[in-house]
Amino acid sequence: MKLILFRHGIAQERGSKEDDDLRELTSKGSDKVKIAGKGLKKLINKNEKISIWTSPLVRATQTATILHNSIKKSDISVVDSISNNDFESFKKQVLSQLEDMTLIVVGHSPYLNEWCLKITGVNLELKKGGAVCIEIIKKNELQGEILWFIQPKIWNIIK
Repeated sequence: MKLILFRHGIAQERGSKEDDDLRELTSKGSDKVKIAGKGLKKLINKNEKISIWTSPLVRATQTATILHNSIKKSDISVVDSISNNDFESFKKQVLSQLEDMTLIVVGHSPYLNEWCLKITGVNLELKKGGAVCIEIIKKNELQGEILWFIQPKIWNIIK
């Protein structure tokens, strides 16, 4: 199984909405995620089942939808544990998935960074629109190794 942790794109500034959960991607954020989606499509195995899990927050669901439209071979599920940093619930959900699949998880900082550290032992910082791909090597414990780590500017080179 490959697990791709993808931080949502650039969103409206904090405080621009009364409810932070409703902040949307900016047009720049949308454009950058579209570029990332094209690059991501080139990096994933076309023969594997692909699923996208997203936080329920608007900026994450918008990012997930753009990625879905780029990949064209995925389903999208809203997973609450992504937005509320419930790693144990997330871990149980991941462990119930197929071994021969790619799971793209669209979420937020600092949670994705913390989860990467828990799964790989590597401390990194995903920028908005950045992603890390982890190959799960001990599925029963959700442990893995980083296959690649891409910050937003690099997507332009890959697309």
